[in-house]
Amino acid sequence: MGDNVGLHELRDGKRVCIEKVESQQVLRNTILVGSQFPAHLGATGKVLLAHLPADELERYFESAVPLEAATPKTITDPRKLLSELTRIKKRDFAFSCGERVMDGLCAISAPIFDCDGKVGYCLTITLTPFRLQAKGREKLVSAVKKSAQEISTKFGMNALAQESTKEKARAITASRRR
Repeated sequence: MGDNVGLHELRDGKRVCIEKVESQQVLRNTILVGSQFPAHLGATGKVLLAHLPADELERYFESAVPLEAATPKTITDPRKLLSELTRIKKRDFAFSCGERVMDGLCAISAPIFDCDGKVGYCLTITLTPFRLQAKGREKLVSAVKKSAQEISTKFGMNALAQESTKEKARAITASRRR
């Protein structure tokens, strides 16, 4: 992709960078492994929040209110954030531009599913608005989602689905024999 790529997880209401590959571009966002930010700031945290079980999401909202603004584009209204999280979960990706860093940084993030279908991590690309426009947002969304899907597969997500399909086929075959 040529831009910053990070692997993040949710810890105590914050999104935490646990691994990164830094861009070689002159103008780039620098994030350190271990960096933490409130989860509602930008695509990375929002994709993680969107896939939380309902009770955990409720606890997040109870502990994070008021939602602090990092920029004028940060969503601070809990109802608007919940609506955004619903859209993110349906699309399986999040996009933000200028929500954590004023107008200078865009992010596209996709969830990484484990073998139980739960999201513990997400993959995020961060880049300037200029490079986003030059590379094409939809192309980057597709690339990030595809990469997150490949990692999910390695975590066993598809193996679980395939095993479930095999079990259903066995059950159908067994019922036909009766």
